[in-house]
Amino acid sequence: MSIEEVPTQNGNVLETFVDGSSFRQFVFVLAARFAYSDALSDNIQNSGFFENFQQWIETQNKLKVYPSLGSGMTPNAIETMTSGYVLYVDESMTTVRCQIQCRLLYTKEA
Repeated sequence: MSIEEVPTQNGNVLETFVDGSSFRQFVFVLAARFAYSDALSDNIQNSGFFENFQQWIETQNKLKVYPSLGSGMTPNAIETMTSGYVLYVDESMTTVRCQIQCRLLYTKEA
């Protein structure tokens, strides 16, 4: 598993306020490698992981349980931007890389 930042067209700053503080986003993917086979049960299990993760993110957001960002930054929301999807299957057809794109919205003090 890995968390990888995704470049965004307009950067991370969504809005800058008069006092110099800003509303920002951190766009990332949660990527995972799973065993791959032609068995439908394996593929259902892999997709189930991301369905459960998406539900967990939704619950954390409703409960306002966010990661700690450090001094001067306040998290506002976390959300999934896509469902989980297959990015590629390796040449040996035994491993698949799947990922889900998410973003964390936060305020940064001036």
